[in-house]
Amino acid sequence: MIRFTKEEKTAILFLLLSLFIGMSVICCKKLNAVPSKFDYLDEIGSDNLTKVNINKASSDELMRLKGVGYVLSGRIIEYRKTHGEFKKIEDIKDVRGIGENTYEKMKDQIRLE
Repeated sequence: MIRFTKEEKTAILFLLLSLFIGMSVICCKKLNAVPSKFDYLDEIGSDNLTKVNINKASSDELMRLKGVGYVLSGRIIEYRKTHGEFKKIEDIKDVRGIGENTYEKMKDQIRLE
């Protein structure tokens, strides 16, 4: 049979107590879990919220798109004012400065509604 010193017994007791407290905290967190403010994204589709609506977006929102800076965002807004809303996503290529390469970079980031 193994004999432990008083110090070893104290260390073992401390480790077991720490393990018990840690496990209790983990269990309580799982039981009392508060829903994340982003949990609803799974239900409504997070893609729709992260994509930029090119028919309504401000200049700052448009600049979140890959390849779009201040000048190009202004051109998109000017195009909307002159020609009306975009009918399909590909119509953004009609904006001066948005060619096939720029469109390919941004097409997965944009939406119409």
